[in-house]
Amino acid sequence: MMSVISYIFKIIVVGSHSTGKTTLVNRFIDKENFQNCETTIGVEFCTKTINVKNKLIKLQIWDTAGQERFRSIIKSYYRGASGALVCFDINNRNEFLEVPDWIEKIRKLNINKEVEIMVVATKVDSKKENHVTFEELKNLSEEYNVNFFEVSSYKFINIDEPFIKLSNKIIDKLNNNIHYNKLNVKSIFEYEDKLLEHHYRYDSYLPRRCCTIL
Repeated sequence: MMSVISYIFKIIVVGSHSTGKTTLVNRFIDKENFQNCETTIGVEFCTKTINVKNKLIKLQIWDTAGQERFRSIIKSYYRGASGALVCFDINNRNEFLEVPDWIEKIRKLNINKEVEIMVVATKVDSKKENHVTFEELKNLSEEYNVNFFEVSSYKFINIDEPFIKLSNKIIDKLNNNIHYNKLNVKSIFEYEDKLLEHHYRYDSYLPRRCCTIL
């Protein structure tokens, strides 16, 4: 049975205030002990390990605040992302119109890198008359070459799918010989090799200590 993590993916979750980003993340992380979420202040961090195409992948999920006053601060967290979920409330057309701006910011801050992006329409359980249509979502996804999902944290619709689909697409690129550095992916194998190299290069003449900070 597989028990060794192969890669670490940094996943950022972005979008305007009150889109349900934190609720979505918490539902994905812990389905059994889900609680109502407070507004995110700055950035919150959590991890989850999933099996993708017979590889264990550790997702580092960075849930970012959507309030305008935090946006200049949290932009630094966009760098080094392997994937991104751009969320908007399906009943809020203004949030939908901001999605291209979120996509462009993520790509600009990861220039020369391939960041996999997924657009997530939240709160589909409470669609109103003027909600963003499936056709509009499809057109946006084709224009910006991204996938999309409609989700409901309240009704538990498609909660896991955006994270799993995102991870699958990153693994597909790795399997197509795109180097993990190009994808902002951390390879556990490379990390282990560096530890071994460090050991054999320095351990013979460095004084032994009770603990070492690498």
